[in-house]
Amino acid sequence: MDLKGKKVYQDDISILGVELASKMTYRDASKEGKRLIEEFPSAHTINRRAKELGEAIVQFNRSEVSKEKAEIVMADGTKVHGMWKGKNEVKAIIGLDSLGNKSLLGVTVNRSMYRAAFEVKDMVSETAILVGDAEKEMRLALLKKDMKFQLDNVHATREVGYKLWQENIPRDIRESILRELKTLLYTLKNSVRSWLSA
Repeated sequence: MDLKGKKVYQDDISILGVELASKMTYRDASKEGKRLIEEFPSAHTINRRAKELGEAIVQFNRSEVSKEKAEIVMADGTKVHGMWKGKNEVKAIIGLDSLGNKSLLGVTVNRSMYRAAFEVKDMVSETAILVGDAEKEMRLALLKKDMKFQLDNVHATREVGYKLWQENIPRDIRESILRELKTLLYTLKNSVRSWLSA
């Protein structure tokens, strides 16, 4: 396929390259794109555009959130395999404002949660509720003076299970308690959801 007015289409083409790169390597994304469009960007260009677009998305989210600060903050981290040896630690922070708008506040790779918290501090209400797992670093980094912390349903159940195990509670009793806890938590969650949608 030959495109006329390449400059007009270049942004669209490079965005297509970034989309392909989200599912494969930059090199493979370039090869795949060249099967569709002869003058598809190189792997290097796709990489550069992914960084540019990523920064633009973060800046857009920051400008949108700054209008209405996040009242609920959800944060988590995970380790993912890299293309080379070792793992990368990815941390993400999502905010929900009082209007119900959800936004990606920040993402860091191989940086501490303190760094991520510093970058999003102006986007979070002083009285926001932090929801996440039992990771101590996350709570210490993100909680401000008047904020509250709540374990999410999955981690609340895991944390209770771990505490019961530490106390040498027999497995069958632990499982019974955890089943009851899950039933209560998810019933409460569904009741709140129904009430909010009414």
